[in-house]
Amino acid sequence: MTRPARQRFWSGLLALWLAFCLTSLWWAEARSATRLTLCSSVARK
Repeated sequence: MTRPARQRFWSGLLALWLAFCLTSLWWAEARSATRLTLCSSVARK
């Protein structure tokens, strides 16, 4: 494997990891938000 290709591979891997972290963070936020709205709507009844 040549050096530029390896560098490109690692930068792509890093970008994928960052995207995964952001997505998981957003997913957790969305899930907690939906859970909060569900709980509040149930408690309001």
